[in-house]
Amino acid sequence: MRWILLVVVFLSFASSSANQSNSNGKTFGLWRVLLVENGDVVAGTSVDNYETGLFYRCYSSNKKCAFSIRAKTTCRNGDETPLLLNTDLAATSITGVCLVDSDGRSSMIINDFNQMYRLVHDAKIFAVAVPIGNSVFTVVRLNLSGITDVMTYSQNVIDGNLNNFQ
Repeated sequence: MRWILLVVVFLSFASSSANQSNSNGKTFGLWRVLLVENGDVVAGTSVDNYETGLFYRCYSSNKKCAFSIRAKTTCRNGDETPLLLNTDLAATSITGVCLVDSDGRSSMIINDFNQMYRLVHDAKIFAVAVPIGNSVFTVVRLNLSGITDVMTYSQNVIDGNLNNFQ
Protein backbone atom coordinates (compact mmCIF):
# COMPACT_ATOMS: atom_id res chain seq x y z
CA MET A 1 0.00 0.00 0.00
CA ARG A 2 2.87 2.36 0.83
CA TRP A 3 4.32 1.93 -2.68
CA ILE A 4 0.97 2.57 -4.31
CA LEU A 5 0.74 5.82 -2.38
CA LEU A 6 4.27 6.76 -3.49
CA VAL A 7 3.40 6.09 -7.11
CA VAL A 8 0.21 8.14 -6.88
CA VAL A 9 2.01 11.02 -5.19
CA PHE A 10 4.76 11.02 -7.82
CA LEU A 11 2.52 10.60 -10.84
CA SER A 12 3.64 13.92 -12.31
CA PHE A 13 7.03 14.18 -10.59
CA ALA A 14 9.27 14.89 -13.54
CA SER A 15 6.85 16.05 -16.21
CA SER A 16 5.25 18.84 -14.19
CA SER A 17 8.51 20.76 -14.00
CA ALA A 18 8.51 21.15 -17.76
CA ASN A 19 4.78 21.48 -18.34
CA GLN A 20 3.48 23.61 -15.45
CA SER A 21 6.36 25.77 -14.34
CA ASN A 22 6.17 29.51 -14.10
CA SER A 23 8.93 31.85 -15.19
CA ASN A 24 10.21 32.33 -11.64
CA GLY A 25 12.93 29.70 -11.83
CA LYS A 26 16.07 29.86 -9.75
CA THR A 27 19.49 28.30 -10.20
CA PHE A 28 21.72 26.93 -7.47
CA GLY A 29 24.99 25.59 -8.86
CA LEU A 30 23.95 23.12 -11.56
CA TRP A 31 20.38 22.77 -10.23
CA ARG A 32 17.32 24.42 -11.74
CA VAL A 33 14.47 25.07 -9.29
CA LEU A 34 10.90 25.80 -10.42
CA LEU A 35 7.65 26.58 -8.66
CA VAL A 36 4.78 24.72 -10.30
CA GLU A 37 1.13 25.82 -10.44
CA ASN A 38 -0.02 23.80 -7.43
CA GLY A 39 2.65 25.37 -5.21
CA ASP A 40 5.07 22.44 -5.29
CA VAL A 41 8.77 23.10 -5.75
CA VAL A 42 10.57 20.96 -8.35
CA ALA A 43 14.34 20.89 -8.76
CA GLY A 44 16.59 18.89 -11.03
CA THR A 45 20.08 18.50 -12.38
CA SER A 46 20.94 16.68 -15.59
CA VAL A 47 23.51 16.36 -18.33
CA ASP A 48 21.11 15.70 -21.21
CA ASN A 49 18.01 17.89 -21.01
CA TYR A 50 16.51 15.87 -18.14
CA GLU A 51 16.33 12.52 -19.95
CA THR A 52 18.60 11.34 -17.13
CA GLY A 53 19.10 13.12 -13.86
CA LEU A 54 18.42 13.55 -10.18
CA PHE A 55 15.25 15.33 -9.13
CA TYR A 56 14.04 16.77 -5.83
CA ARG A 57 10.42 17.75 -5.24
CA CYS A 58 8.74 19.33 -2.24
CA TYR A 59 4.98 19.13 -1.93
CA SER A 60 3.02 22.12 -0.67
CA SER A 61 0.08 19.88 0.31
CA ASN A 62 1.94 17.87 2.96
CA LYS A 63 5.23 19.82 3.33
CA LYS A 64 7.27 16.71 2.45
CA CYS A 65 10.08 16.33 -0.06
CA ALA A 66 11.36 13.38 -2.10
CA PHE A 67 14.09 12.34 -4.53
CA SER A 68 13.72 10.74 -7.95
CA ILE A 69 16.28 9.37 -10.40
CA ARG A 70 15.79 9.06 -14.16
CA ALA A 71 18.27 6.89 -16.06
CA LYS A 72 17.01 6.05 -19.59
CA THR A 73 15.68 2.71 -18.44
CA THR A 74 12.28 1.11 -18.57
CA CYS A 75 10.38 -0.47 -15.72
CA ARG A 76 6.82 -1.22 -14.62
CA ASN A 77 4.90 1.11 -12.31
CA GLY A 78 5.34 0.09 -8.69
CA ASP A 79 8.25 -2.30 -9.25
CA GLU A 80 11.01 -2.00 -6.65
CA THR A 81 14.57 -1.85 -7.98
CA PRO A 82 17.85 -1.91 -6.06
CA LEU A 83 20.09 1.03 -6.94
CA LEU A 84 23.80 1.38 -6.23
CA LEU A 85 24.66 4.94 -5.20
CA ASN A 86 28.08 6.51 -4.90
CA THR A 87 29.22 10.01 -3.98
CA ASP A 88 32.61 11.46 -3.23
CA LEU A 89 31.75 10.94 0.47
CA ALA A 90 30.05 7.51 0.68
CA ALA A 91 28.57 4.57 -1.20
CA THR A 92 25.46 2.52 -0.47
CA SER A 93 22.55 0.67 -2.00
CA ILE A 94 18.99 1.92 -1.83
CA THR A 95 15.63 0.89 -3.26
CA GLY A 96 13.77 2.85 -5.90
CA VAL A 97 10.12 2.44 -6.83
CA CYS A 98 9.34 2.69 -10.52
CA LEU A 99 7.07 5.41 -11.83
CA VAL A 100 6.22 5.67 -15.51
CA ASP A 101 4.92 9.14 -16.35
CA SER A 102 2.29 10.05 -18.94
CA ASP A 103 5.03 10.43 -21.58
CA GLY A 104 6.25 6.85 -20.97
CA ARG A 105 9.48 7.89 -19.22
CA SER A 106 10.55 5.78 -16.24
CA SER A 107 11.85 7.23 -12.98
CA MET A 108 12.91 5.63 -9.72
CA ILE A 109 11.41 7.25 -6.64
CA ILE A 110 13.78 6.80 -3.69
CA ASN A 111 11.92 5.09 -0.86
CA ASP A 112 14.25 6.14 1.98
CA PHE A 113 14.34 9.94 1.96
CA ASN A 114 16.53 10.24 5.06
CA GLN A 115 19.19 7.89 3.72
CA MET A 116 19.30 9.71 0.38
CA TYR A 117 19.34 13.12 2.07
CA ARG A 118 22.33 12.14 4.22
CA LEU A 119 24.13 10.68 1.21
CA VAL A 120 23.87 13.74 -1.04
CA HIS A 121 23.71 16.61 1.48
CA ASP A 122 27.37 17.59 1.36
CA ALA A 123 28.45 15.58 -1.68
CA LYS A 124 29.87 17.08 -4.84
CA ILE A 125 29.64 14.11 -7.23
CA PHE A 126 26.81 11.58 -7.49
CA ALA A 127 26.65 8.33 -9.44
CA VAL A 128 23.90 5.74 -9.59
CA ALA A 129 23.95 2.31 -11.21
CA VAL A 130 20.51 1.15 -12.34
CA PRO A 131 20.00 -2.47 -13.43
CA ILE A 132 18.71 -2.88 -16.98
CA GLY A 133 19.04 -6.66 -17.38
CA ASN A 134 20.86 -9.72 -16.15
CA SER A 135 24.07 -8.35 -14.60
CA VAL A 136 23.87 -5.26 -16.83
CA PHE A 137 23.67 -1.72 -15.44
CA THR A 138 23.42 1.78 -16.79
CA VAL A 139 25.25 4.46 -14.84
CA VAL A 140 24.35 8.11 -14.42
CA ARG A 141 26.99 10.45 -13.03
CA LEU A 142 26.10 14.01 -12.00
CA ASN A 143 27.71 17.02 -10.38
CA LEU A 144 25.73 17.92 -7.24
CA SER A 145 26.93 21.50 -7.02
CA GLY A 146 24.16 23.47 -5.30
CA ILE A 147 22.15 20.58 -3.84
CA THR A 148 22.39 21.72 -0.21
CA ASP A 149 21.07 25.16 -1.16
CA VAL A 150 18.32 23.55 -3.27
CA MET A 151 17.10 21.41 -0.38
CA THR A 152 17.12 24.31 2.10
CA TYR A 153 15.49 26.73 -0.33
CA SER A 154 12.78 24.27 -1.44
CA GLN A 155 11.82 23.44 2.14
CA ASN A 156 11.64 27.16 2.99
CA VAL A 157 9.34 27.82 0.03
CA ILE A 158 6.81 25.13 0.96
CA ASP A 159 7.01 26.07 4.65
CA GLY A 160 5.99 29.62 3.69
CA ASN A 161 9.27 31.19 4.83
CA LEU A 162 9.88 32.85 1.46
CA ASN A 163 7.42 35.15 -0.28
CA ASN A 164 6.90 35.16 -4.03
CA PHE A 165 9.53 32.49 -4.74
CA GLN A 166 12.37 34.97 -4.07
